[in-house]
Formats: sequence, C-alpha cells, structure tokens
Amino acid sequence: MLASPAALKVKDAFTALGDTVKNQIGRKPMLRAIASDFLRHFMDAGRAGLRLDLARFQSELTEARERLEHLRPRATAVIAELDRRAAAARLFLRLISAGQISAFALTEPSAGSDSGGIQTRAELKRVEVFTNPDGTKYFLLGEERRPIVEAATVDVANPPAADVAQLRQENGREFYEYYELNGAKMWITNGHVAGVFCLYARTREGSTGFLVRRDSEGLTVGRDEEKMGQRGSPTNELSLNAVRVPRENIIGIEGRGQVNALETLNVGRTGLAISAAAMTAKIIEQTRQFVREHDRASEPQVRQLLGAMAAEQYAAESLAYELIGRFDHHDTASVRTESAIAKYYAS
Repeated sequence: MLASPAALKVKDAFTALGDTVKNQIGRKPMLRAIASDFLRHFMDAGRAGLRLDLARFQSELTEARERLEHLRPRATAVIAELDRRAAAARLFLRLISAGQISAFALTEPSAGSDSGGIQTRAELKRVEVFTNPDGTKYFLLGEERRPIVEAATVDVANPPAADVAQLRQENGREFYEYYELNGAKMWITNGHVAGVFCLYARTREGSTGFLVRRDSEGLTVGRDEEKMGQRGSPTNELSLNAVRVPRENIIGIEGRGQVNALETLNVGRTGLAISAAAMTAKIIEQTRQFVREHDRASEPQVRQLLGAMAAEQYAAESLAYELIGRFDHHDTASVRTESAIAKYYAS
C-alpha cells in the first residue's frame, strides 16, 4: 500500500497512532527517555510522510517498530539499574555529610550554560575485575593495573585513592562498567575546594548528569580565576582526560541531564539575583556615605544619581522577593523564565 497512490490514506491512521504515542509515552518523562530511539524513528517517519517520501516513511516506521519491540527489556534493565544509582547517590550524600564540598559543573568553553549544547563526551566501557591473594581487587587498563574498591565498603571519612564502584557479577566473574569522560568545563564555582562534582556530559542518549569524585584519575582542576568580588568562592576550569565514572553514578537515567541541569540553574540564578540585590543596597549606602563626607548632597546630578540607584535597587529587590514567593507557592510549576530575568536584571 505504501508504494501506491492510496498511501495518503495512511495519514489518518498515523495521526491517530501519533496521538496515542504522545499520550502514552510522550507525556511521561521516564518513558520518553527510555523510548528515545523509538520516538526518534517514529518522528522521522512522520516528517517523511509530510514530504510524501513513502519509501523513507516505510523504512523509518519499520525501524520504530523494531525499537518498540526492545522497549520492554530496556525498561526492565533501567529499573534494575535505578537501585544501583540510588545507592551511589546515597554514598555521595554521605561524602558530603563527612565534609566534602560539592560543585555544579555544566558550563563549557563552547556552550556556556546551554545544557543541550555540551561537548564533553561520555563513552560506556566494561572491564573484568580480578582479585589479589590479599583480597584487594584490580582491573587492567591496557597492561597497567588499577585498584578498585567495592562501593559498599568505603569509609567516607577516608576515601580510598582508587576507583570506587559497585562491581557486577556475571557467570562467577566480576566486572566494572564505567563511562569514560573527555572534555573541559569552565567557570566552575568551588572548583578547587570541591570533593564531589555534579558534572554533565553527552552520552549516546543525550545530555546526562554524573556524580564525579574530585580525585578521579584524569580530572584536573585549573587555577583560581581572578574576579572583582566573591573571592571566598573560587572559580576554576576543569579538564577531563579519560576520567572513569562508574555507570551507577548517573543522576537519574541517561539523556535526562538537561532537565536536571535547568532546574538547578533556576535555583542558582535566583540565589544570584538575591545576592545582587543585597550587594546593591550596600553599594548605595556606601555611596551615600561618600556623598555626605565630601559635602556633595546638594548637587542636582548627585541627587539624581542616588535616586536612580535607589529605584534600580528597589526593582531588583522586588524581583528577588517575587521569586522567593513563587518558589514557596505550591502551585508554581516552573520559574525558569522568571529566574533568568531576575539574574539578568539584578546583576
């Protein structure tokens, strides 16, 4: 039928199917992420249909059907992996409770804070783990041995200088599955004092969040950036050269990093707006003191400048309070736009 003029009749059936896919998969974030391959081919089929490219429509629809058949096993595997990731998240929370400082590593030289445009790459790898006579474990990286410690045995007060991961059992053997990260980050707050990073890289599925230890092999922190203010909060570049991150250290699931990053940015932008409003009030007070000390309060241009500064400070403070109210209100779905505006205006 697809090779005949009657192919246009497929439109109604495909549109109805599209509505079902949208309601059953597209509106559910977890399923949407798991079914990303299916959705990509299904949408490409729809685009081909709009162009009346029936051959491409047929091939993409066939690919989508094949991906759909693999959806249930993939969903089962993802659910099984989530328990491991929850355990990894608890380990990092224990590290923070033990005194480690955390940092948010998203910004890149070529992408800024665009979570969808990050270029740092993450490639999934797998190696076998062996046991020494004394019970310690290791894996081979080329011909070199690297120590590895089972995550459940880690003392968070004294983390080991080794890879820390949840080893995977298969046919009486142990394996270490990890992502190898390569890329660079910039303007990372608390970079050189952080012990753990929430770091974003691109996997096959898309932008993905990772929990990364500061002492991971291949992770290099650059010098402190020179800044006009906020000197108590160092800002640094990060270099990632074949950094190994255990597979279970993913935040959520693969391809969902952008959602997590945007929500984190909302909080950060709001905090910056509040800080800027507070600093502006201090600057105005210092300016008034300078004017009084130099007997310039009667000058029209000085009075006009002070009035404009007060108006700007009032507007910035109003935005900050509005954002706080929106965050606290149970009906607020998102403050993405408002937080961006407040940061832009207040800073």
